[in-house]
Amino acid sequence: MGSKIIKKFIVELSLPEDVGKGAEDLFKQIADCKVMLGRKSETICATTLYIAAKFGKTARPLREICEVLSVKRKHVTKRYSEVMKLRSMGRVKLEQLNRKTGRQSTSATQEYAVRYTLA
Repeated sequence: MGSKIIKKFIVELSLPEDVGKGAEDLFKQIADCKVMLGRKSETICATTLYIAAKFGKTARPLREICEVLSVKRKHVTKRYSEVMKLRSMGRVKLEQLNRKTGRQSTSATQEYAVRYTLA
């Protein structure tokens, strides 16, 4: 369920594929921990996309992610703090998100142009 949502919104947010894969991996780790049972999938997906984009050096504002996924910012910030607690306990690993896959890095101006010309 989560990977479908993530794949759908990766295109809308114009994020690179490696960020999407990192978000999917993070979502899977969270699901395997069974800590966030009963939470909305959309909220967890928004959180994982935010974290993956941040670690992948293509950060998007939290407000933008919340608007696109139609979730409340308050809920995403709570899930974010829960994921960071899981990280500090060693139950979730974020190292996979730091590596770049052979794509050339683009300047901030180029990323801005791509992000807002498609909107």
